Amino acid sequence: MNFNNFFTTDKEWFNKWDDFLSHESRGTHLQNSNWLNTYNAYGFKIELFVILDEEEQILGGFMAVVAKKSFFKFYIIPQGPIVKKTYEFSLEICFKQIYNRSIKLKCCYVQFSIPISDSTLITDFVYKIL
Repeated sequence: MNFNNFFTTDKEWFNKWDDFLSHESRGTHLQNSNWLNTYNAYGFKIELFVILDEEEQILGGFMAVVAKKSFFKFYIIPQGPIVKKTYEFSLEICFKQIYNRSIKLKCCYVQFSIPISDSTLITDFVYKIL
């Protein structure tokens, strides 16, 4: 299966991402573009990484905050990456992109938080512990 993936700051893709989050059980307001746009007030940038199938439907991805203080730069993905059920294998694509992007942007620190649990009460909202 071929996947198209890319980084963007396009508002149209942000809207598509927000729609994806609202229909995905693992979606969270912490990955919503409106929530993350509040970081612009501090001079931080945000960007979206998406993974698409052949029909250009979003399978997953993440929104990241690129924060800078003095000469330090941080790459932060709150509560993500998020991928559709049965596409958990695409998390590897996300992790490689997080690593590569942080290197390209010359970040000194990367943070991401993945919702993981083995509780049967919240199975639909998290990734399983391996």
